[in-house]
Amino acid sequence: MWLYVWLAFVFGFGACVGSFLNVAVARLPLNLSVFWPPSRCGKCLAPVHWYDNIPLASYWWLGGRCRSCGSVHRA
Repeated sequence: MWLYVWLAFVFGFGACVGSFLNVAVARLPLNLSVFWPPSRCGKCLAPVHWYDNIPLASYWWLGGRCRSCGSVHRA
């Protein structure tokens, strides 16, 4: 039982760290802050709400698309 709880915690922690590193890798080479401005769509510039910024869960829910304009951001 505790093994599954521990694995879920490690998976969740890893998803959060990976999400933060994704933002850092995208913003730091451009000399932008990783904390401000908040995340936004690259096409319509709509802000990404906190509930759309949950690692993996919101990506799966939205299918990798912007909630406002429906565009898919590809790096």
